[in-house]
Amino acid sequence: MCTECGSFRAGLFCPCPKCPGPPLKEAGTGFYFTDLNTPMDRLWEFSSVIKAVASAAGESSDRRLALSRYIQRYYPESAGMEMDASASERADRLLEAVNADRIHRRRVLWRRVENCLAVIAITYCALRMLHLV
Repeated sequence: MCTECGSFRAGLFCPCPKCPGPPLKEAGTGFYFTDLNTPMDRLWEFSSVIKAVASAAGESSDRRLALSRYIQRYYPESAGMEMDASASERADRLLEAVNADRIHRRRVLWRRVENCLAVIAITYCALRMLHLV
């Protein structure tokens, strides 16, 4: 995933097809923004945050700062970057401006729907195997 515009790229070392964003190895983010280490639904969520912040703030440093703060806020087990108080406040203002809480709640709700659908599908398959359906 591109940390500049939020679009998905072919691989970690490939440049972004939609913006002049550098390959992730040059941006210093490593493997975290790939589907090898982060679930796809979380990458979609991060992509939504980047796109929302990009519409509110033009600078890529603000986008990266807001994304880092978003990860610290909602996924503290994954946060690896500490930021000072002024940067944290600036990022919080950006996240509030784009209603990041709504983005997170929508993804959490969708995960619950997906889990319910998976339980229904598994139950149906089990009943079919037992010839009860």
